[in-house]
Amino acid sequence: MEVLLEATALKMGDRTMYATAGPAESVIRLIDQPSTWDPLAKQPHGNRVRSKDHVAAIVEYLKHEENPILSSIVVYAKGSDVTFAQADGLANVGHLRVKIGTTFDVGDGQHRCAALAQLIADLEDADEDDPRRERIHGMSVPLLVVVDDDQARRAQDFVDLQRNAKPPSGSLGSSMDRRHAINRFTLEIAKAADLTNEGQRIEFLKDTVGKLSGKLYTFQAFRQFVTTLIIGSSQRTRAGLEKAADEAVGNGQYAAEHNRVLDILNTAAHTMPGWSEIMDGSLTVAEFRADYLHSTAAGLYTLGLGLYHVHNDGGDIDEAIARAAKIDWRREPVDRDGKSFFDGTLILKVEEDDGSVSRKLASGRPAWEAAGEKLYNAIK
Repeated sequence: MEVLLEATALKMGDRTMYATAGPAESVIRLIDQPSTWDPLAKQPHGNRVRSKDHVAAIVEYLKHEENPILSSIVVYAKGSDVTFAQADGLANVGHLRVKIGTTFDVGDGQHRCAALAQLIADLEDADEDDPRRERIHGMSVPLLVVVDDDQARRAQDFVDLQRNAKPPSGSLGSSMDRRHAINRFTLEIAKAADLTNEGQRIEFLKDTVGKLSGKLYTFQAFRQFVTTLIIGSSQRTRAGLEKAADEAVGNGQYAAEHNRVLDILNTAAHTMPGWSEIMDGSLTVAEFRADYLHSTAAGLYTLGLGLYHVHNDGGDIDEAIARAAKIDWRREPVDRDGKSFFDGTLILKVEEDDGSVSRKLASGRPAWEAAGEKLYNAIK
């Protein structure tokens, strides 16, 4: 007896592969549990250590996404375990015949396999008309079956697949991902705010902006700023931040929060040093970046955190922005003593080997959180 899978035969190099698919429950039964990579084994092959968090994230995705998409799971079969029967009149289309009892070795996709198996088990006792149960039992899971007995080459494939895949930048991913309300919210703010010029001054493709770029901030940094204005800085993980921010702009609060954040940003655009000069055309974005601390992500978050605290305490935002504008935000202070409001937070003084003192920009959460607290106390 055999298992029949409709398949398309492919050739890559000297190897034959078969693109196929099957019901989730059936596919999982065909795939063996992966072993962990051990280079000291007699026939070294295996996978990375399975991440429980990654599996859990895929389970949540499949459980709640009505139109999920999964990339093909790459599995391996021995030549003696499968044969291909070509359909009449079709050169590369037919049936892959799999011997009963055969299990495929997973090469890439162990987390998807584990998530599918867990979800099927979790929904086993669910009502038959539960949409999640119907969705998972009706789902076709794509497979790429590679016929190759060489364990070392299977291991090399795993490395090649990971190296050839390029994840999207944070800015690109966030701006494309509309599942999270905070991403949609931030994109709408970017398109509407005076400072961002209908989004033209936001870098959506990369997570850095060049020294001479006309882009003010990356979308990733701008999203963090907007989020900080809304919920502060209490969340320490991306998942926690997105969940808290989604809730903050949900529950009927989306329009009100949109108007509030947009008002803050537009007021600041015409008030804050550097920004106001960009708005009136007397300063270029590149010149602003060279001169001002809030051209950096840390400086931007500092302003967002200070204004968040003012709002949270019921303070007057317009007055707070006016006070913030009177602070020297320059990288090099104009104070006659060479002191800056942000010394010890965003700016660190470093003594060089020759005894001179240089000023360096601090980065990271501790720096901008400390600066944000100091700013709040000065503008509240």
